[in-house]
Amino acid sequence: MILHLALLLLSAAAFLALCAGLKRYQRGLFGRQLDARQSRTLRIGGWALLATAFLFGWIGSDFGRAMILLAGYSTIGALLSVFLVTRGEARRKEGDKPRGSRESR
Repeated sequence: MILHLALLLLSAAAFLALCAGLKRYQRGLFGRQLDARQSRTLRIGGWALLATAFLFGWIGSDFGRAMILLAGYSTIGALLSVFLVTRGEARRKEGDKPRGSRESR
């Protein structure tokens, strides 16, 4: 059970780091674009977290099961990161509207 939770958390963190490393999604997550060094660090960290999740799965069970678990939890982690990025974009756009306008009501 702990293995499943660890794989889910590592996969979600990995995909959030990968999304945060792309300029396209940085405004939704941070409200600004990061510089190239920070973006590269996030992308490398995301891949490192995915590799760590794979190693945890492999150590916790056999190779085949680790691949299946990682595929499932990576899908859930990717969906979670997409949800958070789109929610951040929506909040940012909502904050750009004037307060007294009829569109915000």
